[in-house]
Amino acid sequence: MLTEGVHLSEKNEPDPLNPKIAYKAPENAKILHPFLKYDLTKLPISFSRTELSELVADIFDNFKTANKQRFQTYGGIGLQYAQGFDEYYDTLQDLMALQKVRPVADGDFRHVNSIGERFKFVFDRFASEEIHLTRARLLIARPGHLHEPHFDYDFRIHIPITTNEKCQAIFGREIYHMPASGESFLHNGYHKHTFRNFGETDRIHFVAGIQGYSLLHRSLMKTQEKY
Repeated sequence: MLTEGVHLSEKNEPDPLNPKIAYKAPENAKILHPFLKYDLTKLPISFSRTELSELVADIFDNFKTANKQRFQTYGGIGLQYAQGFDEYYDTLQDLMALQKVRPVADGDFRHVNSIGERFKFVFDRFASEEIHLTRARLLIARPGHLHEPHFDYDFRIHIPITTNEKCQAIFGREIYHMPASGESFLHNGYHKHTFRNFGETDRIHFVAGIQGYSLLHRSLMKTQEKY
């Protein structure tokens, strides 16, 4: 059973310039309204840092990565795929570009490939709390990467696996560093954000979407009534 997450920020309200949040939040955002004001929420789900880092090192020794869209310093490899799309690399691409090929949504990326099978312990741990992951990827921000500010319009799970102190997530005026400690974080993509790696080593995160926001909300709120 989950305990209450540790909130890293209590300052940011939903961005009034975000058209999907301003005054009329989408239904799935309303379900998660207790978390909308937080940029990042540290979840009480963690893994062995050593196991994760050794697994990722072995995978990257045996599989090629691809750049994400136009970026030369940002890429990775997929762990889940949608039927009719490439098992390893289409999940890195923008959904709008993929939709030009055929209709597809985040939740369609639920089929686990051979790399994803090696992360079964991660999928199973979240599933035990009724949190089902979709479109899971290993994303690499290489030294010097600076992403443009953007919205994702969803919540995502981040598990930092390799990082350095100059890897930062930026939400407005708030700057965060997610340590590679085996901990997992709920990332609020409804807030405008960016990230950068100004260090000398790669930043590697396990990143996944969430199928069924109401299940996540219910899981996170299970024990809050006790406080």
